[in-house]
Amino acid sequence: MYLSFVIIIDIRCHKIDMDVFYWQKEMERGKTKINRTIGGRIMKEWNENKLDQELEAMLEDMPQQEELEKKIEQRMKKKIQKIVCRTLIGIVGAILVLLLIINPFLNAIFINPAKLNEGEHSQMQTTLKNYWETTQPYVELVTLKVKKKGFARYELAMQITDRRSPVIYGVPNVWVDMKFGKYVNWRDSGLVTSFWANRFENPYEEKEEYLEKIKELPESSILYLSIGTESPKVVEELRKESVDVQWVEVYQPNSAFQGGLALRDSLIGGDDIVRTDMTEAQLKETYLSHLKDLLDHMDIWNSLDLQSSKYVFSGQGKESALRECYEDAKQLDVLKAKNYCISGKRDEIVEYLEKTDISSILVDEVKLSELSN
Repeated sequence: MYLSFVIIIDIRCHKIDMDVFYWQKEMERGKTKINRTIGGRIMKEWNENKLDQELEAMLEDMPQQEELEKKIEQRMKKKIQKIVCRTLIGIVGAILVLLLIINPFLNAIFINPAKLNEGEHSQMQTTLKNYWETTQPYVELVTLKVKKKGFARYELAMQITDRRSPVIYGVPNVWVDMKFGKYVNWRDSGLVTSFWANRFENPYEEKEEYLEKIKELPESSILYLSIGTESPKVVEELRKESVDVQWVEVYQPNSAFQGGLALRDSLIGGDDIVRTDMTEAQLKETYLSHLKDLLDHMDIWNSLDLQSSKYVFSGQGKESALRECYEDAKQLDVLKAKNYCISGKRDEIVEYLEKTDISSILVDEVKLSELSN
């Protein structure tokens, strides 16, 4: 019985312990819940206060309407400036590419007359001077200036004389453009570069009447004539005549093209010896040097025609005709001419015409005296 009582007491004590533990747990849970509720409310109130403070600070920092517009305008200006700067940089870059790449490329393909015209007696001026002397009587290139106008585009300002009119040195009278290696848009109001196709094909049939008209001129008159003869004359013998031989077309029956040579002194001098002081051998060497120069620098005059008294060569035929003339000229023993230009006073001209077997004659110009322009 005592044992039973002890067991019952132990059971009741254990039950009491269990109840106490249960209520302890419940109390802890309640505390936790209360703490969470109270903490949440406190955090909520703190966050709301903090948010209000930040909003108030942002409102204080926010600019007024006018300041806002100014800032927007400033940002737009900066944006536009950046776009403009980038555009300018792109344009400058494109120009540099053109200058550094395209311009040298074009200069490699087409001639650059500005570069060839550098120096006192430039290659450009020398070759053009030789071209006109070889193809046309009287014509002489005195000065040449080249102005660059763009990519492979230039303007050439030239002073060209007919050796008969007074020359104001340095004043251009002929202009021409060069585009991609070709001459275009000639401006030659005086026609000094024009080619007279039938200069030596004017029949001299009524000789007596012609001479009478010349005799009617004042004694002081000076005549410039282009004449053709029945038989070729030795150039050295022509130089001994009383008339002045201005220019000769070198007689080369084995060549279709026959070039010319001035026998009067050049207006611009240069490295040449004075023509009137040259020997026959020196004249021949000068003629050959002109032909060789034209062959070596065809790119300078290639867009022009190669013209002589009987034929005009263009296109691909120019080089072969010129080379044939050059090779034939090297074989000449003496220089001869059937077509040439002379000048002199009235009585000198009459005397020469009366004794010479003239087949063609053309009066290029008549001046009433040496004082006439």
